[in-house]
Amino acid sequence: MTYDPDVVHAGADPSSRTPSDAAFANRIEAARIQGGGRLWCPATGAGGYLLERTLPLAVLGDRPISIEGDGQAWENGTGTIIIADTGGMPTIDATGSSALRLARLTLKSQARTRGAKLLVLLGRTAAWPFPQGHHYEDIILHAGSDPTSNRGVGTIGIANISCEHFHGANVRIKADVPFYFHGFNDLAVTAPHGGALTGPWSMTMVTLLNCSGYALQGPAYDLADGANFLLLNCHAQRDPASHQAHAFRLTGRMQGLRVIGGQIEQFPGLAAVGGDLVGCDFDTMIGSATQPYLELRAGVTLESCNFRVSQINGTKQPLFSNAAATVLGGTIHLERGQRVVADDGAARLTLQGVTIFSADDAVPQVTTRSSYTFAGPSGWHAVDSATQGRPRS
Repeated sequence: MTYDPDVVHAGADPSSRTPSDAAFANRIEAARIQGGGRLWCPATGAGGYLLERTLPLAVLGDRPISIEGDGQAWENGTGTIIIADTGGMPTIDATGSSALRLARLTLKSQARTRGAKLLVLLGRTAAWPFPQGHHYEDIILHAGSDPTSNRGVGTIGIANISCEHFHGANVRIKADVPFYFHGFNDLAVTAPHGGALTGPWSMTMVTLLNCSGYALQGPAYDLADGANFLLLNCHAQRDPASHQAHAFRLTGRMQGLRVIGGQIEQFPGLAAVGGDLVGCDFDTMIGSATQPYLELRAGVTLESCNFRVSQINGTKQPLFSNAAATVLGGTIHLERGQRVVADDGAARLTLQGVTIFSADDAVPQVTTRSSYTFAGPSGWHAVDSATQGRPRS
């Protein structure tokens, strides 16, 4: 028998009047039998394919699966819409699977009824195999707000728990926490198929290109215990009246995180840093900040990192909050009016082996244990403990 990927031919209702769970399950099982495959979801117009149960992609294991639509459809567009009314369970459960691809569609939670805690859940249920090769291309995820779910975190657009080789391109998410990449299951999520999501493991090799997150209640990007992340030309925006979280929440140990290009809008700052950063780069723009760009937790170390944050509007803010933290190596680039650290009358931040390029000659207020090189309009200066924080030519 010839494999037919069209979900409508299997009985899916593009008008959303009746659930399409059976049709999707039928095509997933057919893909499993033939060793992987494609689900084709024709355009729905203003309707949508209504799902009341989680899509069980975990049964595919290492078999590749592609769920494709006929174009994005923001609100009432003309592309393909999948409507999730899964009672707080993930819309798509791909834990333990590999090579999931979502392309050219909109995934939307039905907030008027039961909503959804998670739209897409990726990850693994055992130490091996390591799921990898997930691709999202030209999709929109629109989640209804549910602040009581997930331990107060709210609805999450993409929850990746221990996964590698994730690629997202032109992904737009509107949810409480749009992008969630953690190496451990601190949300205590139970996979719908019954498998336990334990750890800790790490998130590795994640690439987001031209993606955007509109956060209703939390950060746009929630990252923990990961390595080799690239966010290229990605944007973040929040509801100004909803919360005061920074655009990024970074916890655990992050290594090789690169945020290049893109723009942060309406957030008070760029990142709340609650764990060590190693070999990370931040070269991005922020619209108008009201707090230091990076809020540092006491005791964290930022090692071999590079910072260039351009503020477009409003009063320029310091790069770092004045915390008892250490910046070890790396470079800092400051525009005119920007400072290294917030000045509240006490020196807590320590710089060691850092090179600062500044449009001003303002000396940062740091501890006397600091040693750094400062390049400003008046030239190069070396600063160490012997100069007690003042430049020395």
